[in-house]
Formats: sequence, C-alpha cells, structure tokens
Amino acid sequence: LTLSGKIKYERLKRMHQFMGVFLFFGGLHAFFIPSDISHNFYLRYYVLAMVDLALASYIWRTVLRRWLILFIICDVVEINMLNATVTEVVLRPKNGKIVHFYPGQFIFIKFLQEKFPYEDHPFSITASTEEGLLRISAKHIGDFTKTLPELKVGTIAKIQGPYGGFTFVKAKNKKQIWIAGGIGITPFTSMARTLRDKIKNGELLDYNITLIFSVQTVNDFVYKDEFEKIARENPLFTFVPWVAAEKGYLNIDAIKKITEIQNSDIFICGPKPM
Repeated sequence: LTLSGKIKYERLKRMHQFMGVFLFFGGLHAFFIPSDISHNFYLRYYVLAMVDLALASYIWRTVLRRWLILFIICDVVEINMLNATVTEVVLRPKNGKIVHFYPGQFIFIKFLQEKFPYEDHPFSITASTEEGLLRISAKHIGDFTKTLPELKVGTIAKIQGPYGGFTFVKAKNKKQIWIAGGIGITPFTSMARTLRDKIKNGELLDYNITLIFSVQTVNDFVYKDEFEKIARENPLFTFVPWVAAEKGYLNIDAIKKITEIQNSDIFICGPKPM
C-alpha cells in the first residue's frame, strides 16, 4: 500500500503500528499455501524463525516497551532561539540523575505539556558529556519541530536512550574530518563541546580535528561563535565555516584544499544531496 500526500508524523507512526497485523497474517499465509516453504524442511523453519523474530520485535516495540523500557525524566529548564528557524531545548534530569552518553548519540523525547504533540521524536544531543545537562537543537522543518518554541520552562520530558554509534571517540584514527550540513551540525556540537571539556581535564589531547560547517547563507549558522572560540583555544581543532551561496556547494576538491584527507576518519551529517 502506497500513500501519497502529506501525513503528520503522529498519524503515520500509528498507521505503522498496525503493520504487525499484516505481518502475522502474511506469515500464516506463507505456511498454508503450496510453495517452497511447505516442501522444504529447512526453508520452512528458517522462515518461521524470521517471522517469530519479527513478531517478537513488533510486540516489544509497540506493546511491552511502555512497561519494560526505563525512561529518563527531565525538566525543561531553558528554551533558546538560536536563529529564526532553530530552537534549542535544555533539559535537566530529575533527582540529580546523571545521563551517560557518547558525544554524537541521539535520544527519543516526549514532552508532557498540555496540547503539545504526544509522540516521541529522535534528536541528537548537543550537550557536552561533562556538563550534567541534556540539550537538543532542531530546525523548524516539520509539524513537531515547529511547535518547540511553544514549550514552557518546567515542562516534564520523558527520554529514551541514548542510542547510536556516530561518535568520534570510537573511531580508529585520531585525525578526523567532521563535515556538517545545516542542522546536521547538532551531533558535532556535542563532540566539539566534549572535546573542549575533556582537554581541560587533561584527556583527549591527541585528537586532530577539522570541522567544516556548510550552510546555505550566513543566517543559517548556529554555534558558530562557540566553534571559533574552541578553535582559538585548541591548535589541533580547526573550524571552517562554508557558505554555499558565496562559494558554491562543498565538494571533495574543496575539502582537499582545506585539509589532508589521507589517514583520516571522516564523519558526515547533513541533507541527502550533501
């Protein structure tokens, strides 16, 4: 079934929750019709195992998780407009809880504010691992993110996570190139802040980082002053702002002129055309 037109995330997600019904009856159908599955012992039990695994995953995600997954409860303590289209939300875990995460990971957040969308949404963490707070930043490009400026200080947030392996501290090489496009800067914000704070504590002193931040216009920059300050304080951290409206789209030839790419781990986060 293919649907066309614009559907709100919350409605689309609820529609997907019914896919388990189709999965169940599709599995039954496969076993009750004459086919290779019904004639081949090994294939039959392989498919059965895959269907069972899929159903178990479906039940875990849609039914059991509300009771078995531990949520982190936070208070919204700040709402900041970083520019005309990007909102930063700052959260403090309740009861002095410390949230351990790797810089670059993401979380799912649900805000418990009256008349606010109730579904949980994924966001990259932008906070340093050392500050004891959680931060997210989102561009107003969807129904949910457009409502973030309406959040109120004191709102309760339920968080799942952290998740993901997009983090510089687990990469093979200490020489790295970080390439961000637009709001794709968010995971790198956590990385840069963590690197700054860890260095102050005498850690991660041997990382050589080049951060290239590409935006369409100068008005699209967020955290630019902070990145420049980190670069001034750390000679092994290079920050390169790139404005596509002035220089054209960032490409591999431009990157080669900025830094040596051999023996570097390269992280990229941005829109699909990038």
